[in-house]
Amino acid sequence: MERKQFLKSLGMSGLIAPLIVSCSKDDDATPVPSITSFTPTSGVAGDTVTITGLNFSAVTTNNTVTFNGATATVTAATSTQLTVTVPSGVSTGKIAVTVNGQTGTSSSDFTVTTTSTGSSPTITSFTSSGSEGSTIVITGTNFSTTAASNTVTIGGVVATVVSATSTQLVVTVPSGATSGVITVTVGGVTATSSGTFTVTSASASCSTTDSETAGPFPTKDPSTLVKTDIRSDRTGVAFTITITLQDKNNSCAALEGAIVDIWHCDKDGYYSEYGGTSMQTVDYTSVHFLRGRQVTNSDGQVSFVSIFPGWYQSRATHIHVHIYNSSGTSLLVTQIGFPEGSNSAVVLVNASTANGYTKGMSGYTYNASDSVFTDSIDNEIATVTGSVADGYALTHTIVVSA
Repeated sequence: MERKQFLKSLGMSGLIAPLIVSCSKDDDATPVPSITSFTPTSGVAGDTVTITGLNFSAVTTNNTVTFNGATATVTAATSTQLTVTVPSGVSTGKIAVTVNGQTGTSSSDFTVTTTSTGSSPTITSFTSSGSEGSTIVITGTNFSTTAASNTVTIGGVVATVVSATSTQLVVTVPSGATSGVITVTVGGVTATSSGTFTVTSASASCSTTDSETAGPFPTKDPSTLVKTDIRSDRTGVAFTITITLQDKNNSCAALEGAIVDIWHCDKDGYYSEYGGTSMQTVDYTSVHFLRGRQVTNSDGQVSFVSIFPGWYQSRATHIHVHIYNSSGTSLLVTQIGFPEGSNSAVVLVNASTANGYTKGMSGYTYNASDSVFTDSIDNEIATVTGSVADGYALTHTIVVSA
């Protein structure tokens, strides 16, 4: 009371209320959030980004975060860090954080890529050597399942990607390639092999692939089955087939323009175009699944999309192949065998009841006991890589005298 009277005597009593109000407003002012950094600095919708700064709200819903105007979901919050999910429809631009009407904006852009930075491609292994035009397999992680979305170089020269899964690429060694590292680029992010791929010369003394029987279920009218995807209505483990043809009469150079027919059984061991007999009781005479025709490209290659073949009594897993020259003259009828072993694709696929393979390996005829392969399996066996989950890829080179 004495203080108030003293201030009044000085004529300052009128300043007391404004002074109190002024101090109250300063104490309640909302601080402006600021962004000091964010990581990662690039990515795609669905990625998780951590934003570091000041004056965020510890209540997740009190923070509004946008990526170039698109609102993100805040999943965790403290006063100095926000964890957010990059929103759909995002484009490259600044990140903004708004708290109680106050907004802070990043000084740099968040860059939108076509692949997640947290899911960058990696190369774990690859076929160590090969000649121009040959097919090699690259294994790793986070590849694009669209072949054209993977850019592969061998010794700095761009290679053709024949087929792709998320963990495996089948590529053709390009013309002009030299020994060097392999790179795989997906969505602007590049993985480089730790080792070197060696480019070799095609052997002038290569051996012609053995001839085998076309029967008992050859394609009846192959010229009507020009297609890459031969699955039709058949289901099973995903499977791609890449065949490279070489000409024995031309130092085993790639054979362009040759006609290649293939056919194989379904997961239950049945062939299309046949049936209703003691040899195959189920009647598939009016359908044409798992049969196709393609013409080799400049690398001597054809590719087919199929399902992993099953097996039937007295035969190991196999694919039939009939090759003609560009005029339709038969050059070779042969068969392709599959690697065997406890962890082979043949064993793992036939154990996959979830994919409809119900026979298992009981009663299976192995290559060594198969009357077709006993004298020729060495130059008829293919390379098969992949997994039941991601599918398998078969690559095989056939040498003909054209």
